[in-house]
Amino acid sequence: MSAFTLSVPAGWVGLDAAAPDPALIRALSEQCLLGPTSGQGSSRLQLTLDHLRELSIQGKAVVYAPAAWVSASACRPVIAIGPLVWGAGVEPLPALLALADQDRSARMLTLPVAVGLRTRRTAPIPDGDLPAGRSDLDADARVRTSTIDPPTDGAAAYLREIFRYWIGLADQPASWIEALCVATIPNIPGSDDIAAHLQDSFDSLLSSYAWMP
Repeated sequence: MSAFTLSVPAGWVGLDAAAPDPALIRALSEQCLLGPTSGQGSSRLQLTLDHLRELSIQGKAVVYAPAAWVSASACRPVIAIGPLVWGAGVEPLPALLALADQDRSARMLTLPVAVGLRTRRTAPIPDGDLPAGRSDLDADARVRTSTIDPPTDGAAAYLREIFRYWIGLADQPASWIEALCVATIPNIPGSDDIAAHLQDSFDSLLSSYAWMP
């Protein structure tokens, strides 16, 4: 994967998915920013490492996440970036257009020097995977501060917003990258506005992607 730069907000950290810094990954696991939010510290650390290992297996090279003191950490956003390898003879732009035709959420992005496509998917988080032990992600705390009632119809209390980006230089197939952006939000009235804000934030972050000579 070619060297690159990405402008992330203050307080965000970058990790090598294949060989993360031990001290940094331990701090992030203790803050419950990657992986589960419940369980003992040692198990959280191992599951966090497992999560990074899985991203590495999937081809992601670098993972970004905010530190606990950053306000965005309440949504536990994660950005994972890796190279996008096209098959022999595949032209990137026609392939992107074909993908856009198959996915109603797909949107072409206007980037300073590159071509981009974004898709979005929303998935309910099963009760057994609910974020627990974090006051800033606690559903009841959200309700108390927002005066909005939580779901009472059996719907999931939290949603996982999943955005995928394909970004590259149209005439350089080897330049392309895929970015996976994931965040957790409460399933309450107004969650669409939160998701829209996340989408704008991820769009802004990924639009700063630049290749280094």
